[in-house]
Amino acid sequence: MTNCQHCGRESPLISQALGLCVDCIRRDFAKVLPLIDKAHDRARKPFDLPHKPPKAEPGRSCHICANECRLAPGERSYCGLHRSREMPNFK
Repeated sequence: MTNCQHCGRESPLISQALGLCVDCIRRDFAKVLPLIDKAHDRARKPFDLPHKPPKAEPGRSCHICANECRLAPGERSYCGLHRSREMPNFK
């Protein structure tokens, strides 16, 4: 059983990775968003993935997926499949 980090409720339905119950996410989304962001960062960090799609100015645009990253030299895309120097689909 895991406890919700926001309300303290205990339930087997609360994800250990997120640590929030669905009621708190629905009811207090703005308040729990920082906790969601931290969990998101923890999940992406082991794979060296950025927290948000890069939007470097200036940057080279990638149109491989819907995130449309703009990458600085050597920067990794949000999906993690490409670095700017490796991307053939730049415009």
